[in-house]
Amino acid sequence: SLLIKSGLPQRLSCDVAIAEPLTDDEDTLIALKDLISLSM
Repeated sequence: SLLIKSGLPQRLSCDVAIAEPLTDDEDTLIALKDLISLSM
């Protein structure tokens, strides 16, 4: 929520704070970002 409060778009904030720290595999990252997108 700090990223969002600082002005970063909600979707990008979630990608940076949730998806990217979990994996370095490109396919998994795409799937996580899709899941985040669907849940918003």
